[in-house]
Amino acid sequence: MKILAIGFDIGGANVKVASAMIPVVMDTDAILESAFVTRKYFPLWKNSIDLLENVLHDSLLKHVEHHESLLASGNPCTIRVAATITGELSDAFNSKKEGIMKISGALSLACERVRNMFLEVKPLLKIKRPVFYGIDGHFRELDEAIEDWRIISAANWHATARWLGTRIKNGLLIDCGSTTTDIIPIIGHHPCTKGSTDFERLMSGELVYTGILRATIPSISHEVPVGEKMVPVSFEKFAIMADVYLILGMISPEDYTCETPDGREKNSDAACRRLARHVCEDASELGHQKIMDMAKYLHAQQVKRIATSVKQVMQWVQNAREGKKKKNLIAYGTGLGEEILIEPAVKAAGIREQKLSAHFIGKEHSISSSAIGILFIIILDSCMGESLAE
Repeated sequence: MKILAIGFDIGGANVKVASAMIPVVMDTDAILESAFVTRKYFPLWKNSIDLLENVLHDSLLKHVEHHESLLASGNPCTIRVAATITGELSDAFNSKKEGIMKISGALSLACERVRNMFLEVKPLLKIKRPVFYGIDGHFRELDEAIEDWRIISAANWHATARWLGTRIKNGLLIDCGSTTTDIIPIIGHHPCTKGSTDFERLMSGELVYTGILRATIPSISHEVPVGEKMVPVSFEKFAIMADVYLILGMISPEDYTCETPDGREKNSDAACRRLARHVCEDASELGHQKIMDMAKYLHAQQVKRIATSVKQVMQWVQNAREGKKKKNLIAYGTGLGEEILIEPAVKAAGIREQKLSAHFIGKEHSISSSAIGILFIIILDSCMGESLAE
């Protein structure tokens, strides 16, 4: 029987999906490297849960249709769907429990709709009920996931770390996305963190609430250089860090996947106008060089913030390994910010060696590493004969 594995990472701002056919002869690395990956910007706080169900339905259907040639034979095929959820923190919900309930319910309904669509035309195609991954490393079906919502909440970092842990014994996974940065020690092939929940990981430095696109300017620095003076910034959302990196030429307009603060163009000139407003001035009055200097300073400050947390995590990891034969840990970067933020932050933190996942799985797979992580665990469970869900 053929098996199609589909992994979702459903966040508050993005839906990332990775899928692959599981062959009889297993080569996990080859499967993941050839996986089909999609991501869609979908801000939960601006949309209804019904629209989320439609997005999940369309994403699932897109991945099934992508593999249609492999599914076309008359042989039975099972589709296994699993998800991590990080969107429960969105202020679209009154609580994280409500978020888990509604997001998991939306994926379950989306799977049911696709199952019914294929019921008559492809009777040999069986879509199992989706399961949800928790920070304890186990899958749960819908009712149990809602009951254990604390364990299901924000478990994508654990899935990514489990995948990377099969490639390395000891290291530091640093995943920098559009909104947040995760710093996850991997010891003996397993994630080894002080905190489990987002709240605990914020306290331990393992979760840094800053990302390459959506971080606001005042969250990075309360002042910026303008000429020879440091000028306080206005505490408005005139610009975001995506504008900074667009000005510096570090990202493309296509990388700028979230909306702009003013709803206008995603180009350097428009980004300069947005950034200039943070010092209550027009871009034409400041001039290009002063705006570039502001952008360079903000980049350096964001790097510094991540480096500080990397040092904090490294300190307790080294203390925990005291008395053991120590080797310098290698840092492994994933996510859209791996070259722009992780690479310089790791150097600033004094880590001698680092590897970027884009170099061995490609940029798109690296950006969607959380979806790759959950896809890997589906494949792993399939190898072990687990049923996931009926």
